[in-house]
Amino acid sequence: GIFWFFDCEDNLDTAKALLTAAENYQREKGMTQILGNFNLTAMQQMGVMVEGFEKQPYIDQLYTPAHIYQLLEKCGYNRTFPTTTFELDIKNFDFSCLEDEKVKSVRNDPDLSWKTIDKKHMKEQMKFACDLLNSSFKNNPMFVPLTHEEFLFQAKDMSLIIDEKITSYVTHKGKPVGIVIIIPDLNPVMKEVRSRLTFSLPIKLWKFKKKPKRCLLIFASVDPSQHSKGLSLVMLYEAFKNMRDRGYETMGVTWVSDENKAPLAMVKRVGAKPYHRLYLYKKDL
Repeated sequence: GIFWFFDCEDNLDTAKALLTAAENYQREKGMTQILGNFNLTAMQQMGVMVEGFEKQPYIDQLYTPAHIYQLLEKCGYNRTFPTTTFELDIKNFDFSCLEDEKVKSVRNDPDLSWKTIDKKHMKEQMKFACDLLNSSFKNNPMFVPLTHEEFLFQAKDMSLIIDEKITSYVTHKGKPVGIVIIIPDLNPVMKEVRSRLTFSLPIKLWKFKKKPKRCLLIFASVDPSQHSKGLSLVMLYEAFKNMRDRGYETMGVTWVSDENKAPLAMVKRVGAKPYHRLYLYKKDL
């Protein structure tokens, strides 16, 4: 069984009361193990932070105070499924790391066409984004495929903050085969207004859209038919170039598990630095 989010004051008795209630519920359902924090949605936030508390989280990155993991461990929970978030310096990015023969071949392929997300057709575009996510992530540990309805429910409000110039996709003979979804980091604005609807919020959002500095890579997906051809490298090359042209300085990455070797190799190749360290926490019942 799983729990989605565990949060409380820094008090062991409070933690025990909450976790014991969750454990008892899972036992009644016949479960033999409990696991969390876990969010089975398109947002894919998961884990409990154990390192990097001094670093400001990007939008869509999970952030928990230090006492949360300490309370879990005091209550008999153990770490499992390690993951890391990353940050990339866009302002000083060295594009030569994404230039090789594969990249040149892909960029010169006449069957490939590069496009940016269009807000007017966003609903249609999010459907093939969902399909690409499901097809390319289907073998990842703990990945749960999404229906179009579920994906659109999560993404429908993204049009309010999305920067069309940095979120792009690629087609092969007219069929979408790759997508990179990147959104501006709204967290600094929400911190300013303390996450409240205020009269100043529209003005702050307008200023934020004019000169955004931070953004977050939600996911990059390539259709299995195009794997190992260098398409993902070109997709990132074009995305990073668009970001720098727009004035972005840094990009965050939601999380990559230690088991997922290909994305880990990619973040290492582009020079992204570890940002936060997270684990799922489990306990036998």
